[in-house]
Amino acid sequence: MDKSVNIIGIGRHAKKNIYPCLQHLGVHIESVTTHSKEKALSKLEHLGIHACVYDNVDEMLKESKSDYVIIIVPMEEAYSLVMKCIKAGKRVFVEKPCGLNLEQAKDIYDCTSEMNTPVFVGFMKRYAPCYKKMKEYIKQGDLGYVRSFEAHFNVDASAFCETDSDFMYAVAIHYLDLLRTLFGDIKHITALKNEFGNGVSYTLMLTMDDGIIGTLSLENRASWTRESEGITCTLDGGFIQSIELNELVVHKNNFIEDNWQTLSEEDRVYRESYTPASGALKDLYLRGFMQEFIEFFKVDNTINDDNVKITSVIENILKQLK
Repeated sequence: MDKSVNIIGIGRHAKKNIYPCLQHLGVHIESVTTHSKEKALSKLEHLGIHACVYDNVDEMLKESKSDYVIIIVPMEEAYSLVMKCIKAGKRVFVEKPCGLNLEQAKDIYDCTSEMNTPVFVGFMKRYAPCYKKMKEYIKQGDLGYVRSFEAHFNVDASAFCETDSDFMYAVAIHYLDLLRTLFGDIKHITALKNEFGNGVSYTLMLTMDDGIIGTLSLENRASWTRESEGITCTLDGGFIQSIELNELVVHKNNFIEDNWQTLSEEDRVYRESYTPASGALKDLYLRGFMQEFIEFFKVDNTINDDNVKITSVIENILKQLK
């Protein structure tokens, strides 16, 4: 890929997921900006990356030749950096959330519109092969219309999520964006929680724009040190079920009289391929990280208000949870 990029941040997530994607795609890393040059140089050496290192964003933006900036920093630092990079005319990728409240999200959207420069928010789940295949079947229409869904996302995020706001903006935002991508805008939402014991359980009941109803179960408990997720959506002519990120089952009804007399039930199952050829990259593809960067570097990305809409949903949830 004949692209170069400036990166702000080199924390754990960046090292494990973002830098390996860029290296695999052949993107040239022009510079890295972080709080400590010394630590950044050590980490870059470990990754085998040679790049200019800055500890001042303004200096980087002044000297940068690349049109692209990737921002991977703690949530509370992102807003000011995104605004600064947009105003410098850069095409920005930022890890979610893009703003910690609706006012900030709207500020960023207004700035992108004024500068005519899109901001790409890191909602990688919409690019995961499992969910892209699910959306493909929904759009084909062979199974009829979606009528309902049930989804779950269970993790132990207690190390970095101490409050409802932390969890909704750092974790739940991924699944809420995914549900919008699959089933349309969220028209109504009711939020419940149980905070007894070691962690918090959330249940969200949703109605989408075209009448689809569904539930999203979210767990932030030590019980789920092994992350788990899945969606089952019911359509007129069958169902589609994702099992973790590596299996998708598509069931099509066979309307045969006395179908119990024969083998009439049919499922199509998609699974990941097991091969040592993937090395350490398979996880980055199955989680959607690789595909989101392929999308980010496309020249035809347009300005959209997805981040504003999902931030509005989260603000609504947080009001109900108070």
